[in-house]
Amino acid sequence: MAAKSKVNKSRNLIVLGLLVALAFAVAFTLLGKFIVKEVRLESRWQAKYGVMWKTQFEKYHGSLTRAHAKIAVAMWGMAAMSFVMFWICRQVIRSGKHKRIKHYNLTSWVAPKPAVPDKNLPAPSPAEQERAD
Repeated sequence: MAAKSKVNKSRNLIVLGLLVALAFAVAFTLLGKFIVKEVRLESRWQAKYGVMWKTQFEKYHGSLTRAHAKIAVAMWGMAAMSFVMFWICRQVIRSGKHKRIKHYNLTSWVAPKPAVPDKNLPAPSPAEQERAD
């Protein structure tokens, strides 16, 4: 019975992962289409009206600055979605593996510092010197 629940959990996770990937792909595609549509629209108006294209564009479509801001937000959204998707994939891939912990033995490559006698301490007695050797 426990084996079936593990299989069902893994299937559910796979389905959830595919749904998340599909949602990201749809959102990414829609943002890309929006950007292309806006750039083409500006390009057509520029070709059609020449020097006066900005005033004609703003007369029919509203502020050009606002249109550029929308394009910039869409581009930032695409970049953020790419980063999030990369991070999610990285976390999923790492969760199945053993996480490596690097152990550094610093004494193996760093020479020990020589002991410097403290000038304020009294000199060791001969018996203490023999124990130290």
